[in-house]
Parts: sequence; C-alpha cells; structure tokens
Amino acid sequence: MRRSLIILLTLITAGLHIYFFTTGTGLLFTMFLLNAIGYLGLLGLLYLPLGLPDSIHKLVRPVFIGYTALTIVLYIIISAQSGIWSVPLAPIAKLDEAILIWQLWAEGRAEMPVTTSRKSDAML
Repeated sequence: MRRSLIILLTLITAGLHIYFFTTGTGLLFTMFLLNAIGYLGLLGLLYLPLGLPDSIHKLVRPVFIGYTALTIVLYIIISAQSGIWSVPLAPIAKLDEAILIWQLWAEGRAEMPVTTSRKSDAML
C-alpha cells in the first residue's frame, strides 16, 4: 500500500512539474522539466529491479528524501524572491511532496532490521 502511495505521489509531483514546464519559457521553466525527470529517475532507482549493489541502492531513499526537501526549500526561496506563488497548484505540489517525504521515511523505517534501539523504542 505504501509503495503504491509513493508511486502515485511521485507521479503527481512529476506531472505538476511537467505542467509548470509547459506554461512558459526560460531557465526557470526548464528547471521544472529537469525536476520532473529527477523525480521519475529516483522512483525508478528505488523500485525497478536494476540490479544495483546494495551499497548504492540503500542510498536512493535518503537521496530521494533530500531531493524532495530541496525542491520545497527552493520553491520557497524562488517564490519569495519573485513574489509568484503559483496558487493553487504549487502549494498542492508542496503538500504532495511533504507527504512523499513522510511516506519514504516511513517505508524506509519499516524496512530497517529490528535493532536494539528499535526494540527499546517499542518498549516505551
């Protein structure tokens, strides 16, 4: 269920960024397209059976979370400087991205092996 939600949230986010790309020209709008491609690439690295070594594959989720958080931060910075907040679609995309971060984190935590610290957390 969580995997399906992560896929859906990522596709929504990528789709919104592709839509923003089609609304104008220039560097900012090109960045929307590159951002969408980045989301789709990270989704593929996370779930497609590409045969990545475990040492590399375990880094995909934290990079995905960081990439999504960076997107939110850059949106705030760019919007504050330009005064353009793209209401209502951009805030919807940011909410989608915040939920995506939460679901990626929760899925990663669920996949972690039970350790002594997690056992002690459960006892509290």
